[in-house]
Amino acid sequence: MAAPLVYFSTVSLDDYREDADGRFDWSTPDDEIHWFIDRLFENSTLHLYGRRNHDVMLYWDDVDESELEGPLSSGAATGAASTR
Repeated sequence: MAAPLVYFSTVSLDDYREDADGRFDWSTPDDEIHWFIDRLFENSTLHLYGRRNHDVMLYWDDVDESELEGPLSSGAATGAASTR
């Protein structure tokens, strides 16, 4: 049986993806959305990123997980490092 493919993208209902400066920090998820995203990817064994998203996710390579609080302390922050 083939593994399911999950496509995930952050976009507004009017197809807004990034601001005038090319940033997408407008879409920071609240706790409920973050929980949903965690559940969506908790069994993933591979994440495929575009160049820009990969560059953003590189941040997590150097984060000390013991200092994290809230939803990020669940281990989701290790996604970038674990997919190399």
